[in-house]
Amino acid sequence: MMDMECSLKFLTSICMILFLLGSYAAYESVRLVDAREDNEKHYVTLQVDASNATGRPIPETLFGIFFEEINHAGAGGLWAELVSNRGFEAGGQIIPSSIWPWSIIGDESTISVVTDRSSCFERNKIALRMEVLCNSSGCPSEGVGVYNPGYWGMESVIMIKLKPQEALDGIEFARGDANSTWGSVRAAMGHPKPFDLKYVAVGNEDCWQKYTYYKGNYLEFYNAIKKAYPDIKIISNCDGSSQPLDHPADYYDFHVYKLAKELFSMSHKFDKTSRDGPKAFVSEYAVNITDANTGNLLAALGEAGFLLGLEKNSDVVGMVSYAPLFLNTNDRRWIPDAIVFNSSHLYGTPSYWLQQFFTESSGATLLSSTMEGNSSYVEASAISFQSNGSDYIQIKAVNFANVTVELKVKMTGLDSKVSAKKKKVLTSASVMDENSFSNPEMICCIKRKARSRVIPDAIVFNSSHLYGTPSYWLQQFFTESSGATLLSSTMEGNSSYVEASAISFQSNGSDYIQIKAVNFANVTVELKVKMTGLDSKVSAKKKKVLTSASVMDENSFSNPEMIAPQETILVMPEGNLTFVLAPYSFASLDLLKES
Repeated sequence: MMDMECSLKFLTSICMILFLLGSYAAYESVRLVDAREDNEKHYVTLQVDASNATGRPIPETLFGIFFEEINHAGAGGLWAELVSNRGFEAGGQIIPSSIWPWSIIGDESTISVVTDRSSCFERNKIALRMEVLCNSSGCPSEGVGVYNPGYWGMESVIMIKLKPQEALDGIEFARGDANSTWGSVRAAMGHPKPFDLKYVAVGNEDCWQKYTYYKGNYLEFYNAIKKAYPDIKIISNCDGSSQPLDHPADYYDFHVYKLAKELFSMSHKFDKTSRDGPKAFVSEYAVNITDANTGNLLAALGEAGFLLGLEKNSDVVGMVSYAPLFLNTNDRRWIPDAIVFNSSHLYGTPSYWLQQFFTESSGATLLSSTMEGNSSYVEASAISFQSNGSDYIQIKAVNFANVTVELKVKMTGLDSKVSAKKKKVLTSASVMDENSFSNPEMICCIKRKARSRVIPDAIVFNSSHLYGTPSYWLQQFFTESSGATLLSSTMEGNSSYVEASAISFQSNGSDYIQIKAVNFANVTVELKVKMTGLDSKVSAKKKKVLTSASVMDENSFSNPEMIAPQETILVMPEGNLTFVLAPYSFASLDLLKES
């Protein structure tokens, strides 16, 4: 078994770090920085048990999508988008506007097609004006007009106010054999293959105190459906998160719309829920309009904390979906939403981009983890999953405060080496920032390769350039050591931050003595060398030094030798073997033994 420790620093953001298991390099410590510096830094530790013994499988169905006929998302929205660019707004509000993919049918010389701002709709003033050009001989006999190729393949069925038998008929329509009464209707509509219907919810937010008949009606539907289709999972409207249900169900529906801080604090909502009985279907959740406006980073941060809590409680939470999914910008009756569209453009809100952090969660393994430190505004989780034959560990964390947090991850129970793979961050300059048609990715996932800053590499390269790190240049000080003779040496004085050695070697027929010394302190050190047992005189030859203005300096493609050995002719008065070591430096002194 192996242990690993890493640190992650971040500010008002959602962050994900991915580790690859079974790689060739083990990282004892990884420091990943993605934050604006501030005067106040907070420290939190996430202890992760990466062994399979304590892991728990996450349901394959955990994270999904929710489509609701609201905001003209379907009827009058996506369905109307069978006419692509129906509002002639693909070119914006400037006229003449683009009418693509509309095209003229008939003789183009007999029709004038232009756009103007005469529309009666306030949200989109662009309208199409067509004038058929007639002459003394009459108008075009074959007809003329415009044509839109549209989109194809959408279909939907809506049923409302059903009785138990009508519900059974509807289920037969969806999953019955093509020769059954209602399955044949579906087949006649062009879909002979049954739909894979597995879940049925009875009602929508009907288990409230004022709806006194819900539970009685629910049982009628439950019994009828279970008798005909025992494999179908029935979803009750009654909340079972705080106390057990008093009626049979496979799932219970849970809806929540809160302020961002309140939703974030609900990350532990299901911690104490009974592990027996039906699971929760969190079919609607979102930060409400008061905080979210039309969809900002603040909303995504609050939702991130809530989702991490659901992921960690996925033994009692079976399915999760954000709501609503779509918003037609010409009918903003319910905001915020995940995806906003008009007849020609679309964009995802920060809440949409948040979903991308959970794409590997469904079907993954939840790793046991605990948080130490002030974590009231930090939530995190750890999962393991497989992708393309490789094993990964993923850490997700959200910081809901306007302070920098350094998250230290300690992993135990590893049965193989790991290496940092990639980092993904969702943040912005302000938590109130939003995406828009004009700036659709102002807030979206930023992906970076994660890299170790504690164990860097010697040589860094791309397809056209390379450079050596200071660790590479350090190796150059030891090129004469292999095969040389180590001379006996001792150090006197305050040498807690100084190390030195002495060797003798031959080069091109001459004999040399080489002194190497490192000064690990921010003070100047005077090194006096006393040599005994010499059988000849020595003379100074050269001095080589590796240092920089700051110990945090690094080389780069733009400045590949910012830190590189500086070699000079060594000047040494006869009999004086005293050398000055600069603060934080490494030096070698070559002395020639005269024949």
